Parts: sequence; structure tokens; C-alpha cells
Amino acid sequence: MCYITCMDSVQAITQFRHRKATSPTGRLSFIPLANVIAALSVLYLHVNGGFWSMGIHHPQWFSANIIECVFYFAVPVFMMISGATLLDFFDRYGLGLFFWRRIQKTVIPYLYFSILAIPIAIWRGKLSPDQATGPYIASGLISGSLGPNYWFFPLIFCVYLSIPLFAAIRQDLRKKVFIYLAVAGFVLNILYPFANTIFGWGMPGSISVALLNGYLIYIPMGYLVAHYKFKLPFRLIIYIVGLGGLFLHIYMTYTLSMEADQMITTYKGYLNAPCVVYSVAVFLGIRYLGERVMKVKWFSKVIMFATTTTLTIYMIHQYILEYIALDLFKWDITNLAYRLLMPWALFLIICIPVHFLQKLDGFKYILPK
Repeated sequence: MCYITCMDSVQAITQFRHRKATSPTGRLSFIPLANVIAALSVLYLHVNGGFWSMGIHHPQWFSANIIECVFYFAVPVFMMISGATLLDFFDRYGLGLFFWRRIQKTVIPYLYFSILAIPIAIWRGKLSPDQATGPYIASGLISGSLGPNYWFFPLIFCVYLSIPLFAAIRQDLRKKVFIYLAVAGFVLNILYPFANTIFGWGMPGSISVALLNGYLIYIPMGYLVAHYKFKLPFRLIIYIVGLGGLFLHIYMTYTLSMEADQMITTYKGYLNAPCVVYSVAVFLGIRYLGERVMKVKWFSKVIMFATTTTLTIYMIHQYILEYIALDLFKWDITNLAYRLLMPWALFLIICIPVHFLQKLDGFKYILPK
């Protein structure tokens, strides 16, 4: 997912080391840590994929529901990383170079791995050669359905198209404008539809801040969290509200599903209020934790080593997971120990060799740093 932004994050950190940051809080040293945590969280979501298939009465579904909800912040945090790192691009280069960098670092790898997914799917018996037609490929590229969990890329490409609009807002106006957008967008785009559904008001859902439709709500939120100071009392309020969102997500998903005797997803969704408040709290917590732990040299080196490989980890982890867990060892994917430990093993299995492959010129564009 926005592993895509990890390369921009590394470049931003490098530049901040050589010049004074323009943001009130200085260096964005926590961004690589946020990127790695979010990437690992995606692995937890996918290794814990049995949450969706094992059935709510399975003995392991209770723990699967907790893992699913705890790591649900991955996509929103990646979006907020984009908001935190990309909005100052006009300070470094123009609009043309901005989009060329997006093409180099995201579009080219996406096209390569999406096309590669076709022969892999044929080899694994999930696709017949006759199905791999031009319209099938074109439709798959537009929808992100060719590769496993590639749905995110068309979405982030659309977000990139809107980034210049936010970036064009002057520095001296951003705080006020972004606070307005974050508050108005949350109330009208997120909280109102959520309350309308939960309480059954039956009210029309057309009132919204159009500029923040979809995942764009996370762009100003990410910038605010990353670039401005939050006093401790206000941080504590955000953490408490975020934990409340997590509790609602876990408890209500379990309770409603048991009552209905089937999976109920009313409290799920990356644009649902429980997820939004929880994700903002997580990103804020990572920021203030990261500003401390990234000062530890050995820890910082480990994170910087890992953060440049997360795009590739996302692209190929599902293939390796299926081959190792399902084909080679035929592990029980509902086992709790497997679901807790496999994401770490998967991260290391991919991260280390990819890091060294990135040093070779032949992998420059398909395994970007």
C-alpha cells in the first residue's frame, strides 16, 4: 500500500538532515517507522485472512476478530503518510517531476507485478490461458484485480492526482485550512453517515465536503498530525477516543455477528468512524514514539534498512505466503501461533534479499528503493 510513499519519506528525512525543516515540529524522523509498522500490519491482516473464511463459530474466530481490528489501521496510516510527506513537493520540484516520480516509484512496479500475476495465476490453476484476454488485462489493471490485494493501487493513483490541490495551499494558511477540512470532513463525511446507519435515522447522505470524498480525508489529517505540536492533554483525548473506536470495532463486530449468526460488518470500513479515530490515534502515537526511538542509532538503521523494501513486500508477500503456508508445509492458517509469528517471518524472508537485489541496476525500476 502506501509503501509507495516510503521512498518519498526517506528522501524527506535526508533533506531535513541538511536543511531546516519548514514545519513547526522539525524533522519527520518517525515516518520510516510508521511505514514499517503499517507494512507489518498489512501482513498481519493477510496472514489473519481466516477471519473472513473460518466462520464466526470457529474456536479461533474470537482471536481472529481481535487481530483484524487491532491492525486495521494499516491502510489509513499509509494514507496519512502520503499527506505528511508529499504536500511540500513544490519546495523541491515542479508538478511534472512530481508525477514522473509517482510513475517511476509506483506505476511501473504496479504494471510489472500485475502482468507477472497472470502467468502465476495460470500456473497455480486460478486462471485459464483463454481468460487472459486484452479486455481482461485492461480491466484488471484499472480495478487492481490482477494481483492479490492490488486493489489499493488504482485508489492511491487517484489520491496522487489530488495531492497538488492540497500542496498548492500556502504554508501560512495550511494549519487553519487543514483543521477546517479535518473537522468538517470528519463530521460530514465520516461521523454523520456512521451515526445515520447506527441509529437508523434514515436521513439523506448527500451532505459532505466533496474535496474530501473517499480516502482524501486522511491527507489533511496526516499533515496535521505530522507537522504540528499536540499538547499532552489533547493527545490523551485523541488516544482515549481512538481506543474507544477500537473497542467498538472489536466488541460490536463480535456481538452483532453472534446475534445475527453471520458476519456483520457495520462497524468495519476504512472510512467508518471507529477506524478513522483509531487510525489517527495510532499515527499520532507512532509520531511521538518515533521521535524518541529513531534517535537510537542501531534502531534507526534497522528501520531505514527495512523501509525501502516495503513496496516489494506488499507486491509479493501473498505469493510467498501461499507457497510456504499452503503448498509447501500445509500449515493450519487458523492456528493462533501461526497468525502471530508468520508476519514477522514473512517480513524478514522478503526484506533481506530484496534489499540486496535493489543494489543491482537491473532491478532499479521494478524494486524501487
